[in-house]
Amino acid sequence: MTNDKPHSEQDDYKELLQEAIHQRTASLSDGKQEQLLKIGKKRARITNVLIVFTFLLLIQPTIYISTLLYYTLAPTNAMEIRNVVNQTLSVTEPNVFLKDRDMEQTLLPLSLQLHFDLYKRVGKKDIRIGEEKTDYVFSRATKVSREYTTDEKIPEIPYIDNEVLSHPNNYNASYNSSEEAQVLKGLPQESVVEAFVSFRELLSVQEVTDMFPTIDIVWYAIHTGLEEKQTNEEGMYVAPIGFPADMISRPSGAFESDSPHEEQFIDVLKSLQKHEDLAVKLSRAKVLELSKRISFLEKNGVKTYGAVVTGPKVEVEKLMSHEKVRKLKVGEARLWNWHS
Repeated sequence: MTNDKPHSEQDDYKELLQEAIHQRTASLSDGKQEQLLKIGKKRARITNVLIVFTFLLLIQPTIYISTLLYYTLAPTNAMEIRNVVNQTLSVTEPNVFLKDRDMEQTLLPLSLQLHFDLYKRVGKKDIRIGEEKTDYVFSRATKVSREYTTDEKIPEIPYIDNEVLSHPNNYNASYNSSEEAQVLKGLPQESVVEAFVSFRELLSVQEVTDMFPTIDIVWYAIHTGLEEKQTNEEGMYVAPIGFPADMISRPSGAFESDSPHEEQFIDVLKSLQKHEDLAVKLSRAKVLELSKRISFLEKNGVKTYGAVVTGPKVEVEKLMSHEKVRKLKVGEARLWNWHS
């Protein structure tokens, strides 16, 4: 008796099919097989590229929306960063400011770029003196670049040897006042001039205003307890800080136009203190010591030891012999644009 199963027609069909496939494969030349293999690989590559491309198309909107949400809702959002930029410039750069409405803001994947022009007040006009670009990854400034068009080069980092405003008890001079007088004398009579004026004593803002009725005061250098020695406890140079005069007020600026800047100064410093690391990164001055300066001002009040002024050449020349003026440095000059 045998155990062989009956051979069905279905089994016969499978055997014939396998034999046909085998014959088909065997009949393909080696070249044909290689060609088919290449086609298969090519199709696989195209499939992979399409998968990656589809993934990128899907993730790009996600990244953009995430970036938009971050710079809208984060504690240090785009608006807050713009405020820090404006405040830093206002208190650390004598007679240098930006116009917030002209600031260009560009959102990139998980990053932000700000681009704006820099201005000075010379005479009765705001003159463009350069531009600044700042790059951020989230809220961290990664790059700050400046280009100036001023007659005299502005140093990259302020230091004792390039300081233009001096405390009454500080006799480190980065310039010679008699040489500055010659520069001023050589300018055309129809000139308007920017000048950095250092006083012989500490004065109130009102006293300075009363001293110079024929010219415009555009920025006050403020005594904060560190200007006499010019260094902090670690021996690092501490640059001057101050605030723009009330006449430089702008609706969207660091200082509001509806109250004296002298009264707003400490509040602006306190606001800036929350982002001091960012402010240091943005500023040419690399040490701000805001906590110590705020404490000093709250205890001693606001006094100025110098100011940036602008006016007709003839009126600025008179300051050279003013009893309260110790030193004067000539800044930018332009052809006549003065009016009452």
